[in-house]
Amino acid sequence: MNRIYQGRVSSVQIPNPDLAARKKTPWVPLDPDTKLAKKKGEDALWQHHQLFHDAVNYYAFALAAMAKGMT
Repeated sequence: MNRIYQGRVSSVQIPNPDLAARKKTPWVPLDPDTKLAKKKGEDALWQHHQLFHDAVNYYAFALAAMAKGMT
């Protein structure tokens, strides 16, 4: 059974750029300032959302264009 998680994102983290400290702390916030990290995270999620919907619209349009000649 497949399930889609429709939850709420509380924070966005990135892999720790410090390779020496990555073993102890593998993930770090986008920015040390929590307000700025939240803003950057929301912006990144919104960009991902827009890109996903652009791809869905593209493939739906391409499918419709291919099916047009089948009538």
